[in-house]
Amino acid sequence: MSSVMNILLVDDHSLIRDGIKSLLIVKYPKANIHEAKSGKEALSLAQSKKLDIIVLDISLPDMNGMQIAESLIADKNPAKIVMLSMYSDYDYVSSCIEIGVNGYILKNEGHEIVDAIESLAEGKAYYSTGVRDLIVNQYTQKVRKQDTAQEVVVLTNREKEVIKHVVEGKTSHEIAEMLFISARTVDTHRSNIMKKLKVKNSIALINKINELDLLG
Repeated sequence: MSSVMNILLVDDHSLIRDGIKSLLIVKYPKANIHEAKSGKEALSLAQSKKLDIIVLDISLPDMNGMQIAESLIADKNPAKIVMLSMYSDYDYVSSCIEIGVNGYILKNEGHEIVDAIESLAEGKAYYSTGVRDLIVNQYTQKVRKQDTAQEVVVLTNREKEVIKHVVEGKTSHEIAEMLFISARTVDTHRSNIMKKLKVKNSIALINKINELDLLG
């Protein structure tokens, strides 16, 4: 990144651009700060200027900011891109991350723009406080759903003995002789185990046992 940063602010509201610009000038008085109020202007400046960082609004009058970011990244434009948005929706954030942007800041947390620029200048991604909270909450919910969905199967010691021999391919009569119980009792245990594992045949039973590592 050049010693004198070239920064492009893309937003169709002049008040937003002025506010960000005033924050950046204090921290980077020598920076070249360019402005664009539309996607078309942003793409033109990105091609004609050697930009280091682009602060890009998602909602623009002529284009979607994500489309602009996707286009720049596809063209291998070297500028780091941080999205500036009013949308605190995980779908927007995750879409931007998938595109390959370097950060995402909520407009009501615009004061974090200086921290974002510093991080991007160091080659690090930056997400404002609200966005980080959103990502963590989404991840936490996903993990909890997975934990809730995870099957909890409890087998008795006798059932574990029976199932071990089933996996080894032994018949009910062979298992009965080894465990000193009747073949009918073995079949009853096998039936109960299949109900617990929600399977209907021996192949599915063995696959489920391995999947859940019940003998591990």
